Amino acid sequence: MRSFLFLNFTLMKSFFTCLLLFVCTFFYAQEITYNGTIYTVKGKEIYHNKEKVTATLTAPEKEYVFAAFKIEKATLLEQKEQEEKLKGLEKKQRKAEKKLNKATKKLKKKAQAEKKLKKAQKKLEKETKRYKRLHKKGGVSTEKDLKYQKKLKGLSNNIFKAKKKLKKL
Repeated sequence: MRSFLFLNFTLMKSFFTCLLLFVCTFFYAQEITYNGTIYTVKGKEIYHNKEKVTATLTAPEKEYVFAAFKIEKATLLEQKEQEEKLKGLEKKQRKAEKKLNKATKKLKKKAQAEKKLKKAQKKLEKETKRYKRLHKKGGVSTEKDLKYQKKLKGLSNNIFKAKKKLKKL
């Protein structure tokens, strides 16, 4: 459940990051305010209320508007780079978490295989003791003797399989 919520959270974070990036590129820092007037810069042209005013502005005004435009453009590019770095870091974090989960699962499987091996060894030991005890008493018929030997052979096969599985992990 935790991993599902984390995945949901990371997807939402990625979605909002993309949305922010889209909004920033859509508006693209074109509007500059100078002396209470809003100018729009498109390439080498300056507009005010969708009218071209490049020729009517004085040289210092043009310089200020273009300088402010360059500064805003640079900050926008820097912000985009930071967002891309953040995306890269998030991706690395997801990979690391995935690797950690994989290692945890592997450890759990190994522990489970060890537990299964110990259980099989204990069972073989118990049945061997029982067989020896019955054999000592002499109350074992040939039919029961064959049955016990078959059972002990099956248990030793189980141990062999459990060891093999443990080595595989």
